[in-house]
Amino acid sequence: MKIIPMRADARNPTPFEVWLEDGVLRIVFCKNTRINLLITKEAIILFAILLEEHEAIGVCIECEAYVTFDDVVEQFLMRWRGYTYRNIGFVADDQRQQDFAERLSKSCRKNFCLRTFRAVENCYAWLNRFPATSMSVIAR
Repeated sequence: MKIIPMRADARNPTPFEVWLEDGVLRIVFCKNTRINLLITKEAIILFAILLEEHEAIGVCIECEAYVTFDDVVEQFLMRWRGYTYRNIGFVADDQRQQDFAERLSKSCRKNFCLRTFRAVENCYAWLNRFPATSMSVIAR
């Protein structure tokens, strides 16, 4: 593990944890979190900063139990064109989370490659098939 810029804890709860591990930028949305547009934009900004500074093979987005996404988040991500190329693994054990990821994958296919997994290990195995690159973020 190289960095831990955000960490959830009981005294200062945050909606997600982010770190760079084994060449993968990993975000874990914490249990019982409702992901709204503000949280989504904060995560995107943090991704942009970290991916500018570090080489990475991709992004692993993991949802713990009972994480939900507002409808406006899905609409925003479908319109957003900030990432011109990304390998994104979305780890979800909840059917609603998987449905969200599948809809996002189909609508954003031109901007990034997103696959859905049930286990983090499978996500990492898929991401490790790609070479590490410096992935600059272009906000449009």
